[in-house]
Amino acid sequence: MVEFAVKTPPQHAEWGAMLDMWKAADQMDVFAEAWNFDHFYPLADPKEGP
Repeated sequence: MVEFAVKTPPQHAEWGAMLDMWKAADQMDVFAEAWNFDHFYPLADPKEGP
């Protein structure tokens, strides 16, 4: 069986936006997992966050 996941990078994103995405994905049977990128600071310019 093929499983799909959602991956949300936290750079330049606010917590509420990621939470909304995870909640929406949780309502869809096609997604089995949700992942978060492990860098909380931007890797590329602009270096400031949201």
